[in-house]
Amino acid sequence: MLDQLMGQNANQSARAEPGLAARRDPVAAVGWGLAANLIFSVVLASGKFGGAEIPALQIVFLRYLGGFISLALVLRVVNGQRLEDTLSSARPGLHMGRAVAGAAGVVCALWAATRMPLADASSINLTNSVWFILWAALFLGERIRLGQALAILVCLLGALIVVRGNAASSTAGATNYLLPAAVAAIGAALSGIEMLLVKKMSAHERASTMVLFVNGLGALLLSI
Repeated sequence: MLDQLMGQNANQSARAEPGLAARRDPVAAVGWGLAANLIFSVVLASGKFGGAEIPALQIVFLRYLGGFISLALVLRVVNGQRLEDTLSSARPGLHMGRAVAGAAGVVCALWAATRMPLADASSINLTNSVWFILWAALFLGERIRLGQALAILVCLLGALIVVRGNAASSTAGATNYLLPAAVAAIGAALSGIEMLLVKKMSAHERASTMVLFVNGLGALLLSI
């Protein structure tokens, strides 16, 4: 839940829509983003500690359910917000799309983390920012600046070095290593889609509303 709240704060600190310039703070956005990635590494580690015996779907379901209950209680006790008020939104479709992409992305990341070294899974997951930039350019028409393009190349090259080097030396064999690596990459791409939807909603929705929706809908989807 904390990584989601920090991710929302990163998007809201960095946004620059007309009339919202006062809320644009790149330094704060970078800080929130780094904190979110740090906490998500703990989420990946939880899957590793549980081992392959505990299904990734079960771990993610408990994460979303626990996040929903915890946040709902905090908002009620600390802020006095009623659940129905926090869940009031004119964009349920975007929330559902985000929940699908987010839940699927976390399941992929956790599944991969239980079948390959945690450091490798985390390195591949960090390419989610690359996917976010690419999706934003494709669907929102944002321009990729030279600095961003160079950062994308460095990030992808680093992930490639990790995968190629460790696949060759993996005791499980290159084929058995590449499958979880591919699943981790799919998870990063889905995470990028989730970040894109968060960016689109952050101009109109509160962080608490977005996090409560994704946890509630994520738990509901994974319970089916």
